[in-house]
Amino acid sequence: MKVHRNIEQNSADWLILRSGKITASNADALVTATGKVSTGDGVKTFLMKVLAEAWIGGPLPALQGIFDMEQGKMLEESAKPAFTLHTGIAIENVAFVEADDGRAGCSPDAGILDGEKLVGAVEIKCPRMETHIRYLLDGTLPKDYVQQVQFSMFVTGLSKWHFFSYRWSFPNFHIVVERDPVFQDAFTKAVGDFNRSFDSAWSRLLEINGGPPKSRGLAPAPKPYAINPENYSEKTGDITP
Repeated sequence: MKVHRNIEQNSADWLILRSGKITASNADALVTATGKVSTGDGVKTFLMKVLAEAWIGGPLPALQGIFDMEQGKMLEESAKPAFTLHTGIAIENVAFVEADDGRAGCSPDAGILDGEKLVGAVEIKCPRMETHIRYLLDGTLPKDYVQQVQFSMFVTGLSKWHFFSYRWSFPNFHIVVERDPVFQDAFTKAVGDFNRSFDSAWSRLLEINGGPPKSRGLAPAPKPYAINPENYSEKTGDITP
């Protein structure tokens, strides 16, 4: 895996870096909350999104709630020292972690590092007060984050992942989630199937386009995944018949 620490989450560079990849925040498109490989239109819709991001070399246009994002970011910055105070574990900012093949990744809210090596990570939430209370009383990983956490372990190879929910004036909610072999097997199959579908669709797009896409200034046009290397010029980006 490759750990990126020199950029900020939610920055333009971060958005470009994660574009065209399977990420933990979209893992629920591939595997259900019960650990079953997803099928049907949901997977195809997600495939179209990843293809589009790879084609333009960046994120798709989207409207986001700027106020909500800023509020969440401010609360999260308070939650990080609260996690260390609660657990005694030092954490550091980690922007993005890529799988070895560069086709999947995750964005831990914080990382536990030994030098430059990622040895642990934390998912931090600062939810509404009533949601935080539900987490405290349920005492388990919220179902909305099961796939995200398990996929993060799939990408990083880590066997454990911290989940920490923080609200000022309330008790902290902290659990350590174990790697689940059912989910790991499901992601192994789902990601393999997805990548094969991506490669087939990418080759077809190249055929229709008559070659690789032109860069739109966001990032260099991605190298095609599934073409005969003998017909591809790394220097010019041209494909010969």
